[in-house]
Amino acid sequence: MAALLIRSIVRRSKRPVATVSASYSTGGGRGCTCTSKKLEGKVALITGGASGLGKATAGEFIHHGARVVIVDSNAESGTKAAKELGVSAEFMRCDVTVEADIARAIETTVERHGKLVLELNL
Repeated sequence: MAALLIRSIVRRSKRPVATVSASYSTGGGRGCTCTSKKLEGKVALITGGASGLGKATAGEFIHHGARVVIVDSNAESGTKAAKELGVSAEFMRCDVTVEADIARAIETTVERHGKLVLELNL
């Protein structure tokens, strides 16, 4: 439901949002050995970014050069995650089941960063 709601809002937005992927090598289990900055200059909005897969994805996007806006309904975890991820991350409280919250998150991201290149709903 939340993914459909987000897609609907993004489609109605007057600003284009494209998907971008980053590939990397795990270096045989020794961590990422990639030095690629494929996402340099890109801005990503990641729902559920305060913990788990969302937070890990935000970290990888940052590693590849992106600025990341993590949105989550848990303000305490979101604030902590953004601080841990560093200066390329920021947190915005958002309940993905509320259309107005999603629209606000997208618009605020575009206002602050001038663009939104990709949105990832986890």
